[in-house]
Amino acid sequence: MAIEDVDRALALIAEHRDDGTFAGPADDATIERAETLLGLTFPPTYRRFLEQLGAGDIWGEEFYGIVDEELENPLVPNVVGLALAERNAGSLPDHLLPVYGVGDGTIFGLDFNATAEQEPPVVSWHGDPEAGTEAEAADFGAFLLQVVESARGSGH
Repeated sequence: MAIEDVDRALALIAEHRDDGTFAGPADDATIERAETLLGLTFPPTYRRFLEQLGAGDIWGEEFYGIVDEELENPLVPNVVGLALAERNAGSLPDHLLPVYGVGDGTIFGLDFNATAEQEPPVVSWHGDPEAGTEAEAADFGAFLLQVVESARGSGH
């Protein structure tokens, strides 16, 4: 289940907080302003991540979100500024929201065109709107848990 997955991931991160750096939590007003700027409504799992951690990294895995109230700053891991800059450059369709990158140009994000109930799936793409996307996880909670457990299991 989506919320249970994100809660498990957040608990694992909390246990190892010294191994990561997070900017959060983000308050409701800032989250709502981010949604307005992007023209999207964040799903419950991503909202829970923002409310508890904001944005940041653990074991070298960086998750995009809300860093501070300067939402339009385009530097990673600021999801709003990054998404708006990529949209303006023509490399990100409005229905995709980047939440994680691996450094080789592959971006992972929420696909709001494929929303099932309240949770959009996580897809990957390579910065080319024409190239399409590949399914990666059913929702943000499953994706966060998968990445965090994998990073922890790889010796971190």
